[in-house]
Amino acid sequence: MIGGTTEDAWLADRDRKVDLIQDMAMRVLRAHEELRRRDAVYRCDQRILREVPFAADWYVSLAGFAKKTLGNIRERPYSYGMRRQAKGLVEALSDTPGQGAVADLIAFSNWINDEIAALIPVEDRSDLNALLRVQAILGGRALGQGQNQGGNEAVFLLKSYLVEKLQTDYACEVLSPSGSWTTVADTVPLAITRAVRVDGRLAFDFRAGGDRPDVRITLDGTTIAVGEIKARKDLSNIWESWMPQVADHVRTWKGEFPDGARLLLGTVFTEEMINGASVRGTRRTGLKDLYHEGALTAVYNLTRISEDPDPCAELIVEFRRLLS
Repeated sequence: MIGGTTEDAWLADRDRKVDLIQDMAMRVLRAHEELRRRDAVYRCDQRILREVPFAADWYVSLAGFAKKTLGNIRERPYSYGMRRQAKGLVEALSDTPGQGAVADLIAFSNWINDEIAALIPVEDRSDLNALLRVQAILGGRALGQGQNQGGNEAVFLLKSYLVEKLQTDYACEVLSPSGSWTTVADTVPLAITRAVRVDGRLAFDFRAGGDRPDVRITLDGTTIAVGEIKARKDLSNIWESWMPQVADHVRTWKGEFPDGARLLLGTVFTEEMINGASVRGTRRTGLKDLYHEGALTAVYNLTRISEDPDPCAELIVEFRRLLS
């Protein structure tokens, strides 16, 4: 149980970023192929925005606009007649072409075409040059998304582990941004999916926030477990932040989910966290204390899942038992 290595955390960070980059690369390549077919690699129009997925992202990236930069560009698009912010329109079009008013699509097309024309000389307009420019901008976006999700590395580890251990015998699906379930082999990466479902019955909901658990596990719609997921590496604030938060959550869940297991899944554990500690004469509640009072059911170290014995093996055995 005790431990958690920095190397494992860095490898998880690498895997998460590769996952996001692969997703971005496939979107770019599909858009590029369709725009080539339409002879529209460098030329946007409202019909393309309505029909070609990711086309808006393609054109703003070709014009050199990273997403953060785009969010600060207002006056120039407005001068072409746009009635909404360019960033908002691009985000709306990313996954669902056809969004937006015709007037805005026309104004956006006119604006972005002029930006591209001013930035890229005609003699430099090869398909390969366009593809490299777009990939460079969007590669930075994928890396930024991976960095922003750094606090979610334990969530990513858990998703990856569940799929790895269960997909050999059960169909595993992920929840797409549109709200539909799709197979893991499809284009929605584990790093961004909000939920994972096994055999159409066992669901892991990672839509945390507010008073929601970091993960809520249901079987045939019934909650069987809730979990706190911790991906911290800095041990300096164990008793100021981590442990009081864990204790508060599991005690609350004991009342809200009396029939469900209450889990803690994390990336680092110390002897003090498990047994508690006395700091300047004040007794600090440890994980064993929470277990003995009935608030905490089980604890798992996600950074040691590649070791023998696997510290999470009993969790997978329980999931398989439930599915059978």
